[in-house]
Amino acid sequence: MIAMSAKSTVKEADNVFVLMTDKYRISRNMRAQWFFEHFHKHIRLQPKHSMECFDSEIDLVSILPANYQDYHDLGSDSQYAGEYFISAATKVTFFSRRYRLAFVLDLSPSISSVDIQRNHILLDDVLRSVSTCLRGLVQPFYIPGSQILFAPKLFVTVIAYIPFYSCDNHQVLAQGWQLTHHNIESFLSHLRSNLSDIIASLSEISAKAKDERDEEEQSASDIMIESLFQKSETKNRSLPTLLATPDISMVNMLRFGLLALQLLPDNSSAGIVIVTDGMFSMPNANTLESALTQLRHHTISCSFIQTGSSSHPHSSLGFIPYTDLMKFISTATFGAYFNAYFYSTHDYGLNSSRETRDQQMVRNKQIENTVSAQLTQVLSCRLREGYTIKSVNYIPNENQIEVCLLLPWRHNVNIEYNLSSTLPTKSISDESEETAPECHYEVIVEGSYYFLHDVTCAIKKPIKSAYRSATITQFWTTLKSDDSEETAPECHYEVIVEGSYYFLHDVTCAIKKPIKSAYRSATITQFWTTLKSLSESDKHEIHLHNFTRNAWSRNIPESIKNGVPLFYMPPNSSDAVISSKNTVHSQFAQYWKWMLNVNVCEKWMHTHRINVILEHDYPLPKHLHLPNTSGRYTNIQCRQALSSLSVLLTELSSFVLLENHSYIKLLQKNISSLNYQKPKNSQTNDSREANEKSKSDWKTSSPLQKQWVDVNCCVIIKKSIEKILIRYDRIPKDFTQICDRNALFANHLNGSNVSHNFYATNQNLSSLNMFQILNRYLYHQRWIWATSYGSAPRLSSSSLAKILAVLTKLRLQEGFHFAHNDSGILNMIKELSMKDQNDSH
Repeated sequence: MIAMSAKSTVKEADNVFVLMTDKYRISRNMRAQWFFEHFHKHIRLQPKHSMECFDSEIDLVSILPANYQDYHDLGSDSQYAGEYFISAATKVTFFSRRYRLAFVLDLSPSISSVDIQRNHILLDDVLRSVSTCLRGLVQPFYIPGSQILFAPKLFVTVIAYIPFYSCDNHQVLAQGWQLTHHNIESFLSHLRSNLSDIIASLSEISAKAKDERDEEEQSASDIMIESLFQKSETKNRSLPTLLATPDISMVNMLRFGLLALQLLPDNSSAGIVIVTDGMFSMPNANTLESALTQLRHHTISCSFIQTGSSSHPHSSLGFIPYTDLMKFISTATFGAYFNAYFYSTHDYGLNSSRETRDQQMVRNKQIENTVSAQLTQVLSCRLREGYTIKSVNYIPNENQIEVCLLLPWRHNVNIEYNLSSTLPTKSISDESEETAPECHYEVIVEGSYYFLHDVTCAIKKPIKSAYRSATITQFWTTLKSDDSEETAPECHYEVIVEGSYYFLHDVTCAIKKPIKSAYRSATITQFWTTLKSLSESDKHEIHLHNFTRNAWSRNIPESIKNGVPLFYMPPNSSDAVISSKNTVHSQFAQYWKWMLNVNVCEKWMHTHRINVILEHDYPLPKHLHLPNTSGRYTNIQCRQALSSLSVLLTELSSFVLLENHSYIKLLQKNISSLNYQKPKNSQTNDSREANEKSKSDWKTSSPLQKQWVDVNCCVIIKKSIEKILIRYDRIPKDFTQICDRNALFANHLNGSNVSHNFYATNQNLSSLNMFQILNRYLYHQRWIWATSYGSAPRLSSSSLAKILAVLTKLRLQEGFHFAHNDSGILNMIKELSMKDQNDSH
């Protein structure tokens, strides 16, 4: 009897460990939803002993009770079986089956300085730090409270970032390695060899640059001495140098990391690890905010491994690491600083807070308001904006739940978002599975012909009578009153800003004197922009919640059901216009117009991206490679494939929002779920069905020998090629150079700007454009064919056109597809499935 009573005791959960699926991406909103569905409830743990037993979206692995330190064996799951209570103090850790990491090694000149406290060069710490980190990451470990030996798949890319010089060596030291504890030593040997080659090449280039600089200084000194004895003035013009400033170095390392992660397997937890000595400065406010927004949007954590000692009075040549910036970025993106341990870097603790304070903080309430939306909707939006759950409190007597969200906005500046609402009695999943009762009703209006004409027909001329106009408005308000009787849920929130006294003084007090610091002024502007975005989000929350409250937002007009787009795009215009201006269409379009903004949809909805390439039209245009008599080229079109895909999406969707842009599918099981499709930007659902169904709709001739074949309207690719596609809008002047730096220098000295993208530059020459990043990251090779040799006559234009046409047809026959073309330059791509030595993809 005593044993049975002990087993039936409900224990409070202190740590909960769950495992996420790798079939698709589990968003932050889905993780938070799992927590709140089990919050303040009992959950039973049934121990499992192998990874094959976990096949759900989110599986419960183990639970550690309160005071689990009293247990003798944390790996034994028999003593942890039973029923637990999820309280506000419970911490939840989500494990992923796959991780992808991009290591960026900072090889700036400061890395060659001497650490006098440890008596070695900082460069020696780079490989040692990476080796120690990776050896710890690949080691399998038992999840606490279970007998599950956890060894997730780990995909790693290592990049050497050289900000000042462009080496001939490939700067990607290792690309897409799947690391295990069996191949870690061979990987480190490969990494050590490539890093040695990079360092040797960098040393040689640095020596040549130093010799050239010494010669320039000696020449300038001689000219200065000669000018002392000459009456004529000698103008001394310093040669330009293309250097990356310290603030841009941080941004460029993040760009390399983002590019590397896009080429690694999807449906995995992503992270950037920067190995650096910390010798960089703070980017400007707008650049920093843009970088953080991109990392938060893609759920990418940024961690730092600092080499060398911390700042001390005898730092070499004044090299002082910027530890505050590294700590802030790692905190704001849920990364780690100075910590390479697997558990600390990749866990997602909903209730964890990683604040670092080095001075007295002051709190000030900025906003207090109430929004008519559900708790889950507000929470979903805030999590996508980068907020993290700091604490959760439950008031049983009032059935109220209080959620404290935290956003690390700047170093020593935090935005706290306190949210309170009534705790739902049913979980979200229960509400979605419950079948709602249906009641059919019809409303018949009886009135004069003139009245019915006013309220049902489209108004061609404005009504001058105020009474008549008010009557029409009141009529439609009366019809909508039945749908609006439902009491809207309310969420009360307050925004508290925590920061130093000087920062709060800048953003709250009136500025009597103009601020001379550009960074300080931009920070104040960015702060108020952030607070203003919260008010804009409240409007979208209320608008989105009207979908479940008002029937007119989901009652599709008959003409729209038949395939007529709700909006259309006029020629030479970027604003969509409603297709019909009657009252029913206008009211329905008023709700759905916000879906035309892709950024808003990605912020408020869980989106999946499917990349497709449309098949080009047949036959190919004539002036594709060489210009016509007027000097213009013909671009490749994909109208046939786009039309075929549009017809299919129209059949699959409930209605067309904007043709060739947005298609809406209303799901009957959960009417509040929306399906957003945008084929124009390669965001489509059911594209596989599009291939199978549309490939027999139209046929065309094969590029070379085949007579007739079935052609798919689009091809699905796994990676986003728009980030790695090199685009030319003009033929390069020098084919032997990938990037003409002399042109950059000349335009910088002359103060002129070049219009085309290939030689594009801006005021800050230290920033690398996307072409230069791809040039340093991707392996590329260029073949140059001469049209004339020696005394032989040059080939005619017609002969060149035939050669280029044959080459194009050969590439099409090999499976390449057109991705971009401009000014006679064709970009063709082909995606290949790579295999390792074990013949595994």
